[in-house]
Amino acid sequence: MTSASPQRPTSYEILVRGERSEALDAALERLRLRVEPGGPVALRGAFRDTSELLGALQALEALGVEVAA
Repeated sequence: MTSASPQRPTSYEILVRGERSEALDAALERLRLRVEPGGPVALRGAFRDTSELLGALQALEALGVEVAA
């Protein structure tokens, strides 16, 4: 019997519309935020699986943040 190897995290970048806020920072503290003048807010992070990524997307939705890409 072979043991399952742990899945390596996959890095994602999520672009959102709007301004960076303390609420956004607090809700997604494990993600790195990048803001370019006049552009979208970029959230970068590594997720172990799809459910972890979906959890981050749901947190954004709960904050009323619009995902751009």
